[in-house]
Amino acid sequence: MSEDSQRQETSRSWWQHLSVWFLGLVAAIVSGIVVAWVTGLFEPDPPSPPQLTDTRYVHPSSSDGELQSPYRKAKTFKAGECPNRSRLSSDPDALRCYVEHTIHHPCWVNAGTAVCLAAPWDHDATVIQQATVTAGPPPTQNLRAVPWAL
Repeated sequence: MSEDSQRQETSRSWWQHLSVWFLGLVAAIVSGIVVAWVTGLFEPDPPSPPQLTDTRYVHPSSSDGELQSPYRKAKTFKAGECPNRSRLSSDPDALRCYVEHTIHHPCWVNAGTAVCLAAPWDHDATVIQQATVTAGPPPTQNLRAVPWAL
């Protein structure tokens, strides 16, 4: 066999080995993908079960009328009147107060001081230092089943 023939044979043998190796690699990758697909490896994890709703009622002031954390005074008024129950909050203790021709609600009154919030997640409170409560007693039915916010 001539040297050229031998070189061509070696070259052809090398390409055959390379192509067999490459086809084996492709077959391994494809079979891995098929196995992963069949076993559900590519599917996302199912969502976690929903957590129970954490029920919280608003208590912006202590029993002596002092503002509690995390609430802070945004506005302060010397006096106001709270003649009605709040229509925004289902809390039977929440009131609707009037100061200088402005309605503030819901408000919670402790020790003659009303603390009013504009939204459940709002920490800026309007404080009415001498709040006169003329609202009737809280309703007898349980309104706490309807939340102010979720």
